[in-house]
Order: sequence, then structure tokens, then C-alpha cells
Amino acid sequence: MMLPNFSNPEAAPAAERVRASIDALKAFGGKVKVTASIGLVASDRNGPSTPEALVKAADEAMYVAKFTTKNRVCLWPPNASESALAETNRKKIGGR
Repeated sequence: MMLPNFSNPEAAPAAERVRASIDALKAFGGKVKVTASIGLVASDRNGPSTPEALVKAADEAMYVAKFTTKNRVCLWPPNASESALAETNRKKIGGR
């Protein structure tokens, strides 16, 4: 999801609404529950400046969300303890 001209404080509620909407869906076939782990990064003067760097940062934040508690929005840069926990959990299950 790309939100041009949004800052993190503006984009976070939008990302949270998307996450909550997905979470509210009924399980597919009554068996498979789908959730969303969303990485959020702003292209402001404090963030990455190239499209590639933005995608990499959003991907990093998404993996922190996915490999810590799941079903959440994680802002970039994630804090060091969450990044370390995500990396530990990623290695345990052989994730990316």
C-alpha cells in the first residue's frame, strides 16, 4: 500500500484500518483465518530517500511485525529489541 504525501502519523491510522478490516473477515471456508502484518515507512527527510530503500525499509518493518506478534502495524525504524526478537524468531522457523 502506498500513500503519497502521508507522514507516519497520518499513515499509521490508515494502515491500522486496513489491518483491522482484514482481521474482521470471516475465516475462509471456516478454517483459514487471514491477518495482516504491515510495515510502514515515511519518505520524509528522516527516512529512506530512494524507492528501493523505501521498499526495503517497509519490508524490514513488515517482517518485524510478522515475526514478533503478527497481525499488527510496525513503523520503521523498528526498535532494536523488536528487531532482535524478529530475527531470532525468523531463524527458528527458517523464515526469510
